Amino acid sequence: GRAVVFGFPYLDTLKLCSRSEIVPDGVEFFGFGKAQDLKSLEQLLKSGEKVSAVLTEVPSNPLLQCPNVLELRRLADQYDFALIV
Repeated sequence: GRAVVFGFPYLDTLKLCSRSEIVPDGVEFFGFGKAQDLKSLEQLLKSGEKVSAVLTEVPSNPLLQCPNVLELRRLADQYDFALIV
């Protein structure tokens, strides 16, 4: 499945996830990590898109924002993907 980078990460995190030898199915980027991005992520999952992992940073670097980790955990449990914080 695809990887999801949720929130604005350290630049190399997104670069690594964009490499096909590391994540062959590609990466989705939800750069703001806000409530609207959570809704968009959930719509993606409901559409049947297979996601293997969601990567997020707490707090994000360099913006120091915190995504809703509890909601990401709920989605991870519901849709069976790894949540990497």
